[in-house]
Amino acid sequence: TATTIPPIGVAAETAADGEWLEVVVSGFCDCVTNDGTDVVAGDMLVGGAGVAIPYTLVEAETDATHVGFQSQIFGQSLVAETSTTCDTCIIYKRI
Repeated sequence: TATTIPPIGVAAETAADGEWLEVVVSGFCDCVTNDGTDVVAGDMLVGGAGVAIPYTLVEAETDATHVGFQSQIFGQSLVAETSTTCDTCIIYKRI
């Protein structure tokens, strides 16, 4: 993810520069790296600098950069997480 470009998916694996990699662009995803903030079930996943940042819907709506046409919201956590990997998420189709 990036802070300036709306995310369209989540990398499902690692790759070196110039290599192809699988990307989850919609549906269930078990490999979303977050910023270390505890994630609550139902949190919106917002694009950050290479990680997802969990926001409540109210937090995302309050910050105008996360709503509308250029929305940084790309998915939602389905369960609470306390690690840096969200393993039960839904990714919204953006393309």
